[in-house]
Formats: sequence, C-alpha cells, structure tokens
Amino acid sequence: MGFYQPFRPWFAKCYIPGVIKEFEKYISEAGDIRKVGVDERKDGLLVLATMAIKLYIEEVKTGMFPKEDYSYPLKETELNILKTSKGWK
Repeated sequence: MGFYQPFRPWFAKCYIPGVIKEFEKYISEAGDIRKVGVDERKDGLLVLATMAIKLYIEEVKTGMFPKEDYSYPLKETELNILKTSKGWK
C-alpha cells in the first residue's frame, strides 16, 4: 500500500500505482460521488486499497510476485543450514 515510514523494506511493493487508472475510471463513472460515498461507502481509500489488494492477490496467484527484484537472495550455506533443520521436510 505504501504505508511505510521511515524506510521501505526491500521486498515491499507498492500496488497503488498499478491501480490508479482503474480507480480514476471508477470515480469518474460513479456519478454523484457524494451519494456513492454516503450510501455505499465506496468512494475513497477503501476502494483504492481493495483494488490494490486484488492486484496483489492476482500477482501472487499467477506467480508474477514476488520476483527476484522483491526477494532477498538466499546464500547456499544458509540454504544448507535450513535443509538440516528439524522443520525442513
């Protein structure tokens, strides 16, 4: 979502830029935005956040996220330690 202060973790991806156009289209087609906001509560950050979360879910399900640029590399020695741990199956 982009709610990180004062630093952004390496693996964090902000999905808001990916849904801005969709959100703008939704708002422009909503008609009386006051009515949509008051009657349906579908006019602001909740809608934007929901769109971003849906995009995140879609990218995870299709394997588009995370890729190397949003992952920490695992060293071979660290992997070998994990493989010998009790929790490794």
